Amino acid sequence: MRSDVEDLMPRLLPIETENRTEALKLNGAPRNPQEYLRQVQLEASLCPEVVVAQIDPKKLRKKQTVNAFVSGCQAAPEGFSPSLGWQQQQVANFSDVRQSFAKHRRHWSTQSLDENVVMTMEDCELIKRYRLNREGIKLVVELVRDAITSPTNRNNPISPEIKCLATLRYLATGKMQLCNADDLGISQPSVSRAINQTINTLCMPGVVGAIDGTHIKIIAPSKDEDVFVNRKKVHSINTQIVFDATFHIIDVVAKWPGSTHDSRILMGSGLRQDVALDTLSQSTTGSTVKPKLADEEGWKMFCLGETVYKATAASETDPNPSSALDYSKVMGFPPFLSIVSRLNQTTVLAVLEILAGWFEEGELVPQLGRWLYALLACLEKPLIPEAHSLIRQLARRCGQLRTTLQSQEDERLPVLNLLICLVAR
Repeated sequence: MRSDVEDLMPRLLPIETENRTEALKLNGAPRNPQEYLRQVQLEASLCPEVVVAQIDPKKLRKKQTVNAFVSGCQAAPEGFSPSLGWQQQQVANFSDVRQSFAKHRRHWSTQSLDENVVMTMEDCELIKRYRLNREGIKLVVELVRDAITSPTNRNNPISPEIKCLATLRYLATGKMQLCNADDLGISQPSVSRAINQTINTLCMPGVVGAIDGTHIKIIAPSKDEDVFVNRKKVHSINTQIVFDATFHIIDVVAKWPGSTHDSRILMGSGLRQDVALDTLSQSTTGSTVKPKLADEEGWKMFCLGETVYKATAASETDPNPSSALDYSKVMGFPPFLSIVSRLNQTTVLAVLEILAGWFEEGELVPQLGRWLYALLACLEKPLIPEAHSLIRQLARRCGQLRTTLQSQEDERLPVLNLLICLVAR
C-alpha cells in the first residue's frame, strides 16, 4: 500500500521508517509530529480500497412520488415504413451533407461585407454611392451569394460582396468600370465579369428595359415656335424610347416639344403609370437580417414565411390580400449555406427548439422540412442533453403525424420518414 501511494503521489513530509518497539495507539493523542503522521498513515492503510453503500431499495420506493413516462415514437402503419436500403441511403446522404457543411463552414462563417466600404460608412453615404443602405446591400448579397461565389479558391477569387458592390456602384452612378476597379482594388475585366454575373443572377425582376430621350430635329413650326427650341438652340421633338434586353424597341413617346425635360415626359407617359401600378403594391421591407436570438416570432416568420406562420390570422383579418408576391412573406428565407453557416450552436439549438415547438401544434410544410434538415446537419457532436431532447421530441411528433396519413402517396410521408430515420440512426 505504501509503495503504491509513493508511486502516485510523493510524500510532502518524510516519515521515519525504522521499526519501533512500541505499538501505535490510534485512540491516544500523538506525542509529536512524527507520531501524528504515522497514525494518519496507519489509518489510511486500514481503509478498504472499494466501499459499497448498503442501500435498501424498499425504503426508496416508499418515497417515490412521481412516475415519469415518455412515450416513444409510434410505429408506422402497415406499408408506411421505408425499406432498410432507403434508410441506409438517406443516412449516407445526410452524412455527406454534414461533412460538406463542416468543410465549408469555416470559409462561410468568416465572410462578411467589406469593412472599409460598408461598415465604416453611414447609411446616408452608402445611399449616395450605392442607392441602398447597409441592410439593403446585405439583402442583395444574400440573394445572390450562392450563385456568384466561385466554386474553388484558386487564383484568389473575388468575394460575392465585392462583386455586388461593384455592380451596385455601376448601376447607381454609371461610373466607369476602370474607376470602380481602382476603388475596390481589382481589375477592370474583373469588374465587367462581376457586373454581368451579378445582373444575370438577379435578373432584375420588374425591369422593363433601358430608357433614354433623343431629340429629333424639325423645321421651326409656325405656332408656339419657342417651346420647340431645345437646350442646343435647335428646334426638335424630345422623343422617349425604351428597348428591352433583346434590343427591340418596346415603347416610343414622340409628342413633346424640344424644351420639355426628360423627367416630364416619363412622368406623363403610360409606361410610367403601368410600372407604378405594378410596383407600388409590392413590399420593399424584406431583409435577410437574422432575428435576435430570443425573438421567437421573428424566427418563425424568417424561416416559415409570414403567410405560413400567420395563415389563420391572415384569413380572418385580411379578406382581400394583395395579389403582389413577396417572397419573404410567402415562403420565408430558405436555409442557404451562407445563412446557416453563421449560426453558432446556441442559435442552432434555439431555432430548432422554436420550430419544433411550432411543429407540435402546426402542420408539416416544405419550408419547415428544409429548415429542420438544415438545422440537424448543423448540430455538432457530441450532442448536449438539450439537443437529444429536441430531436426525440421531433421524432415523436413526426411519428404521431405519420399515423394520421390516409395514403401512401401523401407528399409528407417521405419527409416524415426521413426525419424519423435521421433521428433514429
